[in-house]
Amino acid sequence: MEMKEYELLAKLVQEYYKEKRPIDTKYIDRIANIIISKEQLENYLERIEFYQTTAPKEMGQSFMQYNSFYKRIRIQYALIMKSSKEIPFFLKGKVDEDLFSYFFFNKRLFHELGHALENKIYTENPETLFAMLFLYPFREKKRKILNTDDHFTKLKLRWLMAYEQMVYRNLYEYNLEERIANIFAYKTSSEVAKVLENPLLANYGHFMELEFTTFYPKGKSPTLHYLKRVCLPSELREMKEKIARLNLSEEERLYLGLDVSRDALNRVLTKKEELKRTFV
Repeated sequence: MEMKEYELLAKLVQEYYKEKRPIDTKYIDRIANIIISKEQLENYLERIEFYQTTAPKEMGQSFMQYNSFYKRIRIQYALIMKSSKEIPFFLKGKVDEDLFSYFFFNKRLFHELGHALENKIYTENPETLFAMLFLYPFREKKRKILNTDDHFTKLKLRWLMAYEQMVYRNLYEYNLEERIANIFAYKTSSEVAKVLENPLLANYGHFMELEFTTFYPKGKSPTLHYLKRVCLPSELREMKEKIARLNLSEEERLYLGLDVSRDALNRVLTKKEELKRTFV
């Protein structure tokens, strides 16, 4: 994303905010099209489904969902608009509630668009480390199941998918897909707030971007922790060997949630605390 796109996004927010217009399908399409056009996501996001009241049962309480197979984003409008009024306690009385509702909604939409962007990157560059980290989970397990021709194949696949969902739910914050989508969403939100000349929201968005960047429980790699649960030992070993050969910078390692030095992590944690003091 570049300044041109941040300015277009900010202009749209300003237009709706000034006229006190509620978020509608036109707003959503215009926001999405700015990012789709910039990132060339036309082959990875074909439609956005907008539910005013009753959404498909499989969405549960999710505000939005991106599906890479169907190339769509589903949005539960009533649910997300209700939540958009719930301002974090440390921002109450400091930020305009109407403006925050746009910030909240946009962040959610940017998150799902981030998943579409991830899909593009690892689909078009399947041999990269980025793709390997995304595509290896359960790869060999699925391949072995599909290569067996017995009555239990479908049952095994169903069990594996259920296990995959359980790991995803229990280790959501460790999942690289969610980590990068959250970083993308908050970075974009922060840059838009800067264009709107709202330092409070800009700092809050940047703080949250760093919150996900510095998620290192006990100083350990969240990405490798997650992959240990969903990869075979041989797959994990192959990934670690590739990581060692690439000689990644500390910044790249932080972005991907890989092992980093304590000094590198502390530098970002210090910056995060400095930002926090601007709005808490």
